[in-house]
Amino acid sequence: MKIFVLILVNVYMVHGYGKCFPEMVNKTYTDENGPQVVNTTSNTECCLHCVESVKCIANGLQMKSNRSKEFIDKMEKNHKIEIDKLKKEMEQMNTSHQIQFKENMDRMTKMEKTIQKLAAITLDGWTNEEYEAVQRRQECGTYLPLDEADRRIGTYKKSSDSDTNCDSTVTHWATISPRWKGAGWYRFQHPAGAKLAQSPPGKYHCGTVNTGWSNSTLPDKPGDSVDIKVFFDWSTDNGNAGDCSESNEGKVTNCGSYFVYYLRDTPACRLRYCGSN
Repeated sequence: MKIFVLILVNVYMVHGYGKCFPEMVNKTYTDENGPQVVNTTSNTECCLHCVESVKCIANGLQMKSNRSKEFIDKMEKNHKIEIDKLKKEMEQMNTSHQIQFKENMDRMTKMEKTIQKLAAITLDGWTNEEYEAVQRRQECGTYLPLDEADRRIGTYKKSSDSDTNCDSTVTHWATISPRWKGAGWYRFQHPAGAKLAQSPPGKYHCGTVNTGWSNSTLPDKPGDSVDIKVFFDWSTDNGNAGDCSESNEGKVTNCGSYFVYYLRDTPACRLRYCGSN
């Protein structure tokens, strides 16, 4: 409605309704110098006189305001059908633009997916079936990153309990790993590595005391997912075959160019999943 009021006021001003009115001629008014009489005979003279008096200008603006409202009321009353039609056309235009914008966004999304598919088939040697299998795997696009530098298998540091990282949301003495958010799908990324360690890292590696690794076979085909068992190394510092009495169940999915893992909170603290290249 505000748009129509602005349009109507605009028309009002363009057609000359905004000028000083003849009613101002020979009008008596009072200013700071006492009673005054305007003895002008034209709109031009009236306007010039108005410049000399603040009260006269205020009176003129009030008259303009009244005439504006009268003009708008008449327009809405006499041209209701035309105005309603204009409103309807504007609403339709608005809706049309919104629909067109959504359609364009949908087209762009489809184009992007087509390009990704062609790249996977052409550059990575996937089959069409493998690509479609990966697309059906929600975890390939909704994982959380594990990319802390000290999570990498080669990181070694003997530390106190308070200075030790733990992949558990329940801990009484160690620090919860910065990227750990509880059970869920995770992807190991640089600088932590590209996948879960596949051999015992040894104690005091990966920013923790007891390190998590798995020797389960990884799925070969894109889109495939398998169960894995994760062990936590309680061995000597050098990683020689040690005690793996603590373990966890998990999953791993082949997403083509990377793997994602379903990992749970570690069974105790001072335990952490290790990344490897």
